Amino acid sequence: MYEIIGETVKSATSVKLGEIFGENTKRYKEAMAKMEYPNFFIHQLSANIREDTRNRWFIDYLINIRYRYKKDTSNINDLEQKLDEIAIKLMTGFTEIQLERPVKVRNARYEKVDGVLHFFFNVSIQVQKQLQEEPKLEKLNIKEEVV
Repeated sequence: MYEIIGETVKSATSVKLGEIFGENTKRYKEAMAKMEYPNFFIHQLSANIREDTRNRWFIDYLINIRYRYKKDTSNINDLEQKLDEIAIKLMTGFTEIQLERPVKVRNARYEKVDGVLHFFFNVSIQVQKQLQEEPKLEKLNIKEEVV
C-alpha cells in the first residue's frame, strides 16, 4: 500500500501547480531566505485522522497555497485583478491531486489579504495501518503420557 508521509500531499500539490502554471513556476514548501517572485508557498495547515474500519483510517488535510506577486505589493497597479486571475486558475485547475491514485479536492476557496492570495482546499486520503504480524508457532510437540 502507498506510504503517506508529511510531504506527500505538499509534493503532489507542487506537481499540480507545475501542471497549471508551468514547470518554471516558483514553488516553495518551506520558507527560504531569498525567494523569487512571483511565487507559490505551499503550507499544510492541519491534518486530522478519523477511523473508517478496523484497520483503515482517513487523513483529512487542509492545505493553503499562498501566492505573492512581489515582495512589496503596495504599489502594484491592478493587483486585485491579477490575484483574481490566479485564483480562478487555481479553482478550475485544482479538482484533484495525484497520489497513488487521483484524490479529489474538496472545499476549494480563496481570499486576498494584504496583497497575498490565499487558496485553501481539503483532501481526504484513506490509509491502511500496517499491522505487525504475530510470530507463528513453528512446531508443537505433544507427549501423551498417562499418569
